[in-house]
Amino acid sequence: VHKPYEFEIELVHDSACLDFAELLGRPACLGIADKSGGVRHVNGVIRRFTQLHTANVRTHYLAVLVPRLWFLGLVTDHRIFQNMSVPRIIEQVLKEQNFTGDSYAFKCFFDYAPREYCVQYGETALHFISRLCEEEGIYFYFEHFQDRHVLCFSDREGGPLIGGESLLRFHPGAGTETDAPTVRTVELRRTIGSDACTFREWNFEKTRLNLEVGQLEADPLKAPVPVGMTLEQYHYPHLYQLQKDGNRYASLELLRHFSLSRRIEATTDVSRMTPGHVFELHEHPRPDLNDRWWAVRVTHRGEQPQVLEHEAPDRGMTYIASLMAIPDSTRFVPASDHPKNPVIGDQTAIVTGPGGEEIFPDRHGRVKVQFHWDRLGAFDEKTTCWIRVSQGWAGGQYGTMAIPRIGQEVIVSFLEGDPDRPIVTGRVYNAANPVPYPLPEHKTRTVFKS
Repeated sequence: VHKPYEFEIELVHDSACLDFAELLGRPACLGIADKSGGVRHVNGVIRRFTQLHTANVRTHYLAVLVPRLWFLGLVTDHRIFQNMSVPRIIEQVLKEQNFTGDSYAFKCFFDYAPREYCVQYGETALHFISRLCEEEGIYFYFEHFQDRHVLCFSDREGGPLIGGESLLRFHPGAGTETDAPTVRTVELRRTIGSDACTFREWNFEKTRLNLEVGQLEADPLKAPVPVGMTLEQYHYPHLYQLQKDGNRYASLELLRHFSLSRRIEATTDVSRMTPGHVFELHEHPRPDLNDRWWAVRVTHRGEQPQVLEHEAPDRGMTYIASLMAIPDSTRFVPASDHPKNPVIGDQTAIVTGPGGEEIFPDRHGRVKVQFHWDRLGAFDEKTTCWIRVSQGWAGGQYGTMAIPRIGQEVIVSFLEGDPDRPIVTGRVYNAANPVPYPLPEHKTRTVFKS
């Protein structure tokens, strides 16, 4: 879950001269037989193809099958999204790479407010999508069909049932085989995580507002911690400017720590086991394990040696899957594995505004700019969010006020290195806006000229 899958498939062929160009980037489907009589399909795209060795007239090849989403890890960009929710941003990125409407689905329960300003700063499209999902508590998984695979986004507990029979018997077997698919081994794991989360923020428009929020899980069954300790995670800053949003993010952070705190590690011969899908275990000697479980990770290993007639004529097909699963009543919040790319140092940008205007501020003296890396901006009043401007002196209705003019070049810093938090900290001359008098002839002059 929340990662592109990858299948390595060793193949044999009569030809030692396959044309790789006809295979790379092409859709393919792997069929895995199941003891239930059905076939589990794994649909994807071939991203790598390797010729191995030739033996007994047969040539061995290795194909690597991945989802279309994997290729977004090869696409980087610097761009700005404004007044769009996270699902809308993700959908736009997918559509730009020709993801059709039947190749992805949003199955989210919660509504997501538009973000005023959201920057993809040198991130791959895959990293960007993953980060936005992690920030909002959304995860993705895949549904497979013979002719396509579907990228699904969700924020719900649990998910769809695995294909075919989802009620699976625990049967350790001690090496014996059964005709029906079973779960062979189960290990229950509990881990300790943080039981408290606190965020703090600052809103310059509401300076008296305390934007510190916190969540504490006091139930020791949900959050077992050493006696007398509070394992608090404290973060500043975060993504909110209103307290209600801060409470939501703090709750998500706490859920993130609980997501994998109670889980099972299991092995099974059920080839239909798929991340993001649910199965039900029964006949385990520990009653609380006979429950519905949601697969987070699955590793498959199978062999079909009988196709190599000269090497293993008497060996049948073998298959085993190792998996990690959590109770399907647990809301899964993905780990924050994709941090935002920081802006290292300052940048310069050009002040922008509507045509026919010389100055374009808001009531706080903020301006908008066009960054040099922004290839989609139109040098108008929609290029960025409103950006605060540093002045030489600022107090309660006193100080200095020199608003940058449209077309001037300004120095932009980023609070905490965050590309979503620009602030104008200086102004510089350039060829289009030269110094006010000849230099170095008049180098002794000090001038303030408007």
